[in-house]
Amino acid sequence: MSLRLCRSEKVKNPYYVSFLGMNLYSSQELAYVIYHYPLLVMDCLVDERLLDFLREELNMGFLALKLENWKKSGEDPDEMLIFLLQESDYYSQNEISEYRQTLSGYRKQPPAEMKKLKADALFGMRQYGKAVRLYQEILDDLQEETGSDELAAAVWNNLGACYGRMFLFARAAEAYEKAYNRSGSRECLRSLYWIEKLDSRIALGERFRAVITQEERNAWEEQLLTAREKAAQSDQVKQVETWFCNGAEDGEKAAWKLVETWKSEYRAMI
Repeated sequence: MSLRLCRSEKVKNPYYVSFLGMNLYSSQELAYVIYHYPLLVMDCLVDERLLDFLREELNMGFLALKLENWKKSGEDPDEMLIFLLQESDYYSQNEISEYRQTLSGYRKQPPAEMKKLKADALFGMRQYGKAVRLYQEILDDLQEETGSDELAAAVWNNLGACYGRMFLFARAAEAYEKAYNRSGSRECLRSLYWIEKLDSRIALGERFRAVITQEERNAWEEQLLTAREKAAQSDQVKQVETWFCNGAEDGEKAAWKLVETWKSEYRAMI
């Protein structure tokens, strides 16, 4: 992923955004990230690293100084984001007003709900390890609260999804079990059923087997088969097959390079 917007600024040391896995080279690119990922920048964007980037790379010393003074005086962090958007000359006043309303709406959420929204956003960015840590924090906070089963079920479900995408199937199964215990969700039950199919070391408990109808079993088997067939027809699978058909040595080198790419992507997820 890359961004190249209107303004061109000479930057030797770009600003790295970890949740996107990319570098920013202009104030307008920075504004784009602020505008499109509010949940992930609301309370952590304005720090020394950003101030240094504004001062040393974008020649925005006055802007950096103003933000630094605001931060020291306890200024509303949302106003600092609004100020950065205004200074970028990239978004209209109407767009900035809508953004302000978006921030206000998030701020009205209870703390646990707000944290879940952030974790969900990280999940959407494939930052599963960071999402897991936030989901765990929510569950720790909910331990002593009453009437939190609905939220806890949703968090356990999403935690299971994170673990599944990191191929930690035993942890995923445990999370889905806890989600199902609180919600009775058939979607959780389906996830447990699929995990058993994906990892032979995991056995679905008898109490779960007993509540799965034959109709559900047939539907889930069909969905799993369809997913496997689709995966087998992916361009990447066909490419690997071509490599080995054209020559074992070349194919092995290409496959090794692909595995290294997968390793890098996986490290970014966790």
